[in-house]
Amino acid sequence: MRVPAIILFLICFSISTLWASGFPSNLVIDQSTELREVSYFEGGSNILGFLNPGDTADILSIDTSHEGGVSFQVRISSGAQSGKIGWVFFAEDPEKQDFNLKDPKGGSVSAPKSKVKSKGSHQEDSILAPEESRKEIDMSKTGIETFSSPRKTRVKDSESSFKETPFKKYFQEMKKEMKQVSKGKASYPAVPERLTKIKPEKEIWDEAIKGEMKIDLESYDGGPYIPFTKTVTDSSGYKQKTTYWTKSEPKQLMKMPSKIASALEEKQRECKDEAESTPEAAIPKEVKGNWQPHCKVLAADKFGDFLYNEISSCLESIKETITKGAKNKDGSLNREKVFKNLYKKLNRKEQEFAALTLTAFGEAGILAPPLEEMVMVMKVVSNRADYARKKGFAEANELDSALQKAQFSMYNKNDPSWQRAIKSGHGHPHTINSIKSYILYHNTKIENAREVEKVYHYHTNYVSPDWKDTSKIVKPVLNGKKLKQSGTRHHFFRNIPWSFRHNSWSGKK
Repeated sequence: MRVPAIILFLICFSISTLWASGFPSNLVIDQSTELREVSYFEGGSNILGFLNPGDTADILSIDTSHEGGVSFQVRISSGAQSGKIGWVFFAEDPEKQDFNLKDPKGGSVSAPKSKVKSKGSHQEDSILAPEESRKEIDMSKTGIETFSSPRKTRVKDSESSFKETPFKKYFQEMKKEMKQVSKGKASYPAVPERLTKIKPEKEIWDEAIKGEMKIDLESYDGGPYIPFTKTVTDSSGYKQKTTYWTKSEPKQLMKMPSKIASALEEKQRECKDEAESTPEAAIPKEVKGNWQPHCKVLAADKFGDFLYNEISSCLESIKETITKGAKNKDGSLNREKVFKNLYKKLNRKEQEFAALTLTAFGEAGILAPPLEEMVMVMKVVSNRADYARKKGFAEANELDSALQKAQFSMYNKNDPSWQRAIKSGHGHPHTINSIKSYILYHNTKIENAREVEKVYHYHTNYVSPDWKDTSKIVKPVLNGKKLKQSGTRHHFFRNIPWSFRHNSWSGKK
């Protein structure tokens, strides 16, 4: 294809945007609203700025994993924050909604109303339990204590948080429509649900004109957003193609022909260099069973931050797979079906990955960073799998040790933590940290390794289980760092007696 044809192709398909009827395409701020860098709204560490009444924004994608509402990824189209991309929260309670939803013609769009309990703002429930409930914990049958165990949780209360209300169902349908993109035209904004990377529009176009970014014609579907790719090299020397999305601008596209020739030459050189220097980490090992989308990355020999996006996409694929067809009538997850799907639908490597990341989320999410706390939880899960294999359970893996009955209490029937770990989106800090910890886990140096290899138990420092033996406490030193001891923390123990048994979902004996 000649260069002029490429430019013509892009201009033709970026003139207009087609929207699905019945759903909002943009919004108008009614009350001062926080613009967040990620889809998480607790604390103030990721605030990009504030939107004022009258500011407008285009909706790019939706995160329906929140309790009490949904969040929109938006591109601000007017006001002091114009041009920025970020997340805003839309409460299910009409009295707490800070903006109005609009259709492409400017008409108001209303989401179905639901009977919701007032929980204050969109803060997430604390995982820590009230002091008075800690006294009633029965630790006699628990090998591993989690932060969720002290909580007095009734089955009704734990499941109610995950019911799919008409409000949630409406936005889940909108989310499905946003994925229905056909070659040449979009039935909703042609922008992926999860933007790989975000940069200011001007910066993207400047780099594209210089030839530092390339238009990804294979990924472009004719919608209003154009994908640009750039090869990024991390500090370890590994390369990864990163994608950035921005709105099509004919004026900017017309400037590109003068630079396109040199850009193509640069692309050829980069492709050649990348082919010659591709690390063995990108070559997957042979693993029995099919792979979920993006999950072949788990077979890499080396792990680094350059694989973060692919590993994150793998985790999203796994969550979608294990929850498909595994919901109760009220929208909550069916524990039996989800746990069986972990075995039935995932290969062994994916099972290991799911066990490590989900357990780290529920056991140490509120303690990370530093990431070493999550890494140590993963190490305990792995130690238990190794122990089981040495004791004659040859097929035992990390998922078997994580789901062993009455051990990691986050997986107990009445504990909502396992649902929270599975339903939390890719923007949740605990999810982000669990992926970063999984990468760090493969690159961790343990100074007191002989002791740490024998650690099979831990508990939080505000409880005292009957198996506790202070003479067997281990203080791990990971990557030159001692785990924090102040505040709410874990105590780790070596060589505490226990016995391994397979769970009822694995079908193993």
